[in-house]
Amino acid sequence: MYMFYIAETPWEKKQLALYWEQQRKLAANIKDVYDKVQEDAYHSKFYQKILSHDTSVRPDFFSPLPKKLKTENRSLI
Repeated sequence: MYMFYIAETPWEKKQLALYWEQQRKLAANIKDVYDKVQEDAYHSKFYQKILSHDTSVRPDFFSPLPKKLKTENRSLI
């Protein structure tokens, strides 16, 4: 019995290609879920740091702060 099998027919090659494409998608999904937790924590700390300063004076070219974070973090201060 062999440890691996080399695909010889076009059907086998197609099945292998489909299998590895599914594995790549699964790995990408796992990475995205893992990274999202870290990115969300980073962005939360970033916004908390910004909101700790006076946000009433902001230049016009700055994008507005998210409303959810404004109310959420103001109650903590």
